[in-house]
Amino acid sequence: MSSPFLLVLLVFASARLTRLVTVDTIAEPARTWLLRRLRRRFGKSLASGLACPWCLGFWASTAVVAVAWLAGYDLPLPWLWPWAVAGGQMLVNGLDLTLDRH
Repeated sequence: MSSPFLLVLLVFASARLTRLVTVDTIAEPARTWLLRRLRRRFGKSLASGLACPWCLGFWASTAVVAVAWLAGYDLPLPWLWPWAVAGGQMLVNGLDLTLDRH
């Protein structure tokens, strides 16, 4: 698989994972339970990071890149991939959240 195609694929996978965790109603019961538990145990800052698509997006991007790397895909300059995927994921999620408001 070529690197540009893989980058686009990982950007959209990361954007979808981020939206699933932070916004989608299907995950709302689990998200509410987890956020409540995190607030009680660690305070507001960690829970806020889990609810923020920009904060969580970087970690989702890192996870998606790690899965691709572990699956054996060739990632030239592998330490740059999470940052590139996170940048693309932010653009996709930003557009997605903007369209949700209209």
